[in-house]
Amino acid sequence: MPQPIQSFQNTDIRLSNREKLLERALLFHIIILLIGTTWAYGGNIRWAKTLVGLWGALALPLLTLLVYDRHQSCRTFPKALLTLWPFVAFNTLIITSLFFAGFRTGHYEGETLLINNLLSPYIPSSAQPTVSLRSLWVFDAIYLSCFNLLFGIKTRHSFRLLLFVFSTNAIVLAVFGTLQKLVHSDGLYFGLQTSPQPKFFSTFIYHNHWGAFTTMMVAMGLGLVFHYYRRLEGSSILRTPAALVGTSVIFLAISIPLSGSRSSTLIVAVLLFLAFSNWLLSTIKRYQKKQLNPLRPIIFATTIFIVVLGSAYKIGEPVISKRLMETREQLSDRDTQTDFGSRPILYRDTWRMASERWLFGWGMGSYPVIFPLYNTSEISPIDGLPMSFHDAHSDWLQSLAEVGVIGTTLLILCAVIPLLRYRKTLLRSPISNYLLLGLALVTLYASLEFPFGNTAVVITFWMCFFTALSYGRIESNRSS
Repeated sequence: MPQPIQSFQNTDIRLSNREKLLERALLFHIIILLIGTTWAYGGNIRWAKTLVGLWGALALPLLTLLVYDRHQSCRTFPKALLTLWPFVAFNTLIITSLFFAGFRTGHYEGETLLINNLLSPYIPSSAQPTVSLRSLWVFDAIYLSCFNLLFGIKTRHSFRLLLFVFSTNAIVLAVFGTLQKLVHSDGLYFGLQTSPQPKFFSTFIYHNHWGAFTTMMVAMGLGLVFHYYRRLEGSSILRTPAALVGTSVIFLAISIPLSGSRSSTLIVAVLLFLAFSNWLLSTIKRYQKKQLNPLRPIIFATTIFIVVLGSAYKIGEPVISKRLMETREQLSDRDTQTDFGSRPILYRDTWRMASERWLFGWGMGSYPVIFPLYNTSEISPIDGLPMSFHDAHSDWLQSLAEVGVIGTTLLILCAVIPLLRYRKTLLRSPISNYLLLGLALVTLYASLEFPFGNTAVVITFWMCFFTALSYGRIESNRSS
């Protein structure tokens, strides 16, 4: 009879009623923020971003309550607050830029024109201060909402509950998107809403945004599965939430090729291969320790893995075949203004835009307004219209263009400083390990696409990031 490797008794700390209430409020806040955003077109619509900013703004009073509670109980302030200095510095930079408008409006023959104020490139400025302020508002709401997880949730059970809820939401979205695809829906919500982007999936307007979101959700699910696999053996794991989460991973993996996202399909394939390799090594070590032959479970798992891959291909075969044909055509016509052919020109023009104001950039959220001044793309051979771009299709390049080297460095430090503070406890749990792996893949992906142009992806990124830091820290102090 298979027995648990370790006891499942709850070794988390006991919380006071006040701490439980704050923890529940924090869980409710972040759950509504992310789930609501995913179903509101991934947050990529103006009214959805407004709701994200309004709901996320509750993070500030929640943070105040958490700090007050810590001070009352420990007579000290949370040391995690010290990691906020890059966030404060970034806000200072953007707010300063609001006082130096890079452009002013003018009128000519009934048309509104933007006139360059010719400010020094060594002064923080904003091409559109109102747009920059709104962008900062949404970013702050998201970052602080997720930052609260760092010391607001004190038990691993609560973190796992949070991840289970998000995994469940992700599988519902995947099933919803799959059904939508199978009936050949010509719009979002089974055609009720016309999508501005023909390559949409589920509730996400752009299929590559779905791919980035799903990559992190798959990593989250794998972390949960390996959390239980590390503690259980045999069929015991089937009596845990790992079975449901493992199912969600399979459905999510199948949904990505079905969505038509080639890049995300490759990324998730790499993620699944690494996870399978991890399982293989762990299983071999476990069976060798008991002097047993691991061949049977390895054959069984390999068969399941092949069946999942085959099912994913079969379900998404029409979409995959179409995208493969497009890829071959684009590779054979790299010099034309197709998707592949236009990217180098887009990156070059964006780099030229960034180099004009390399220190502080043109202002947060300014890319769609300023880039047309640098766009050298020719007429599209598809519709005969000038090619326009709302995003740089490289988050790193766009960040340099909007907030410069200083702003981009501060944004990076918003992650690096907390990471360095908790570096000693990072690799204590499969949950933390897989979350960080998923985040690393999306961060690399951002050099060739714009996953962070999607609000739900941004929320998921920071939620996974601070969960990974917190869970590793708690795991290092207790065993379960």
